[in-house]
Amino acid sequence: MRRIVAVIGALALITALIPAAARASVPENQYRVIESRNASAAFFSTEGCYETQVWISSADGKFGGRPGPVGKQGLTSLDVVVYDTCGPWVGKHPPVVFEAFGQDLTVLGTTPRMDRAWVSTSYETLDEATGDPVTISFEMAWQLDGVMQHDTSHIHVAPSDQGVAMSHDNHWYGAAIASGSVSIDGVTTELAATTEATLEIVKAGCQVIPRPNQSSDLACY
Repeated sequence: MRRIVAVIGALALITALIPAAARASVPENQYRVIESRNASAAFFSTEGCYETQVWISSADGKFGGRPGPVGKQGLTSLDVVVYDTCGPWVGKHPPVVFEAFGQDLTVLGTTPRMDRAWVSTSYETLDEATGDPVTISFEMAWQLDGVMQHDTSHIHVAPSDQGVAMSHDNHWYGAAIASGSVSIDGVTTELAATTEATLEIVKAGCQVIPRPNQSSDLACY
């Protein structure tokens, strides 16, 4: 399950890392991700009736079109949800007493070997449970637990009447241990180390070469 989540998260981050202006300049069905370094973690804790879930993801991406300049951008997200497990359930979960989400372009810091990563940022956002404004800041660090695994894939599709579509993917991923702290309106909570965390590097690209003067349904996958 962790492997599936890591792959989905990597693909989502690649898309999200490319700003709208940059995506507009990339030729249709052609892209080049030179490198995307990603870290994610989930924390779960219970105190009395209250169950807290914290989800964090961060990335450092380099991307570009074919041809075109190389762009660089970070993307960091935080989601905090607190449930009252003593209250009557609402649908499939206890009542939510606090929920806040933040996202900005903070860049994930990493070592060259991607065995450690770190990030810190602050958001002005809303508590979705009450509608009140709230300030959330956090500091997070990851340590690789073991060694990176490596997967590759190559797709070459060439219908004679349409053209050629070529894509490639290199994905390094590993389990990690994450720890840090979250501050909500100045009240800081230390997050116990969790193994629900990953570190990964994604290198991918795709190019479509349509046959001249022919309509084509070829696309990057």
